[in-house]
Amino acid sequence: MLSKNCGDTIAIAARKEARWLADQGVRIAELRDLIRYHNERYYAHDAPEIADAEYDELVRELRRLELGKGKTRVVALTAS
Repeated sequence: MLSKNCGDTIAIAARKEARWLADQGVRIAELRDLIRYHNERYYAHDAPEIADAEYDELVRELRRLELGKGKTRVVALTAS
């Protein structure tokens, strides 16, 4: 049986994990919007606003986040 402190620690870790996943989802949505915007500026209007290297970094960040979206972080819990 888990002690109350251990149960509280697990609950706190679960809340932190849920917040972290939600934050990742928000950032993914932001990046998709930014990339869509910059694609239109570049391809439809021939008026880019950022350098190619900056655009590439946005795409790399989005890929990293999308690849990790289904994964959960490992939270280490120690008994005291």
